[in-house]
Amino acid sequence: VKPMNSERKIREWNWVKTRDEMVRKLGSGEIAYMHMDDMDEEGLGQFEQGWKAGKYKNGLILDVRYNGGGFTNYFVIDKLERELTFGTKTREFVPMRFPMAVTNGKMVSIINEFTGSDGELYTDHFKAHKLGKVVGHRTWGGLIGIINSIPTVDGGIAVQPNVGFYDFKGKWVVENWGAVADPGLDVDILPSQGLKGEDPQLKKAIEVLTEEIRKNPPSMPGPPAFPIKTPQQMPSYPVDKK
Repeated sequence: VKPMNSERKIREWNWVKTRDEMVRKLGSGEIAYMHMDDMDEEGLGQFEQGWKAGKYKNGLILDVRYNGGGFTNYFVIDKLERELTFGTKTREFVPMRFPMAVTNGKMVSIINEFTGSDGELYTDHFKAHKLGKVVGHRTWGGLIGIINSIPTVDGGIAVQPNVGFYDFKGKWVVENWGAVADPGLDVDILPSQGLKGEDPQLKKAIEVLTEEIRKNPPSMPGPPAFPIKTPQQMPSYPVDKK
């Protein structure tokens, strides 16, 4: 037996698995769940896996609690903001969507005080595009980015935070304040609840999506009748004699 040097990843996988099971049960199979560890290679892979599995559900929960940040939040937003534009149809199959990698389901993001950096920027980006509601607790407020690092002789690095973000209303975003939940959706998890495995933030996200789906269920219009294309039956069109 080769023991692991840390049990952190196993505990994290179990936490994500139990959240997913909770969503499947309480969301009646209508809601997909995905958790992103960071906004880097690992988190982007987790998003792609969850996106491919859940983009056709009526609701999506994007969980960025404990997200360590990175630089890829705009890859995620790019996919979330795509709009269903056309349907495609063959005679034998049910209608499909165009573009194919698109959802018209309702969306909710979940944050907490351990969501940091690009995870926080993702949250404000999500809100700026009005992609859905944000549930949870205010993030810790550390967003000054780093675009350079200097190696040191002992193998370490020296970094200088130097990139801030501002909106076009004259305000700096996130730094020293954090990303916040929508009004009425600020939900904390008490230590006693966490020890019992309870997750009131996730439950609130499920409640919000369930209610939105009930009020305005996502749908895609069906196709019109197939066009007539035989020469004898095709309608005649006026000929431009010029």
